[in-house]
Amino acid sequence: METGQEEEDQLIDIHTHILPGIDDGARNLEVSLEMAKGAEKDGISHVVASPHVMEEDYGTAQEMIRAEVKELNRALSEEKISVEVLPGAEVHVSAALLSKPEILRNLSINSGGKYVLLEFPLQEVPKFAGELIFKVLLKGLVPILAHPERNLGMIERPEELLGLVEKGALVQMNAGSITGKYGESIKDFAETIVCNRIVHFVASDAHSAKNRPVMLSSALVRMKELIGDDAAKLVLDNPLAALNGETLEVSVPRHLDKPGKKIFSWVSRRLSPRLSGF
Repeated sequence: METGQEEEDQLIDIHTHILPGIDDGARNLEVSLEMAKGAEKDGISHVVASPHVMEEDYGTAQEMIRAEVKELNRALSEEKISVEVLPGAEVHVSAALLSKPEILRNLSINSGGKYVLLEFPLQEVPKFAGELIFKVLLKGLVPILAHPERNLGMIERPEELLGLVEKGALVQMNAGSITGKYGESIKDFAETIVCNRIVHFVASDAHSAKNRPVMLSSALVRMKELIGDDAAKLVLDNPLAALNGETLEVSVPRHLDKPGKKIFSWVSRRLSPRLSGF
């Protein structure tokens, strides 16, 4: 999907549960439409529908998601809501993916065959995480870790997250994490990884119209306080690249520092499969 210049000035949300009646997100079409209205009001032009996909649905979810996206876009057009919904998925990782990582291509963002959103359990980092990142990259796919700042294992051991980013994974942070919705420990960790430039996308992870809405603007305000104009890349430039299947150029720190401290060593690279070790 190629977006126009006017749309490039609007925000893009790559992680929402806006499809009606599929998972723990919008319970019906009415809620989906209210979520889209909220997105439009917040200056968001495109949202990726990323319902939870579990192991038993890896091979069958794509067609259902595409069909539901088509129906929702039809309803949005009828209601004259200027938001476009695109297909995607939040794929719950399992060891089964180690033998068939190519199946993730069908669940990639905007069906572009490149960027795929992966969800770890909130309590831990799977022991096979590094190997999975390696194998996904070998298939020409780019893994995006969904809200790792909410993962207890990564909060306790930040070096685990940094290690996965060094291997080639990208990071999607929830907007509510940086604004304090999930508590102070998650907010502190979110600020740390933002200031260390290992957040590449900020998304709403919206599940409803009120309690967890499609909203990015408040997070953008806070991130601008922390990293200045670079904040816009996380809700505009990088998401647009993901929609279009374009390569991102990212920098990876050799270690993480608390916000306010100088980061001394960086490694710049273009995003590409890393073929040494996991």
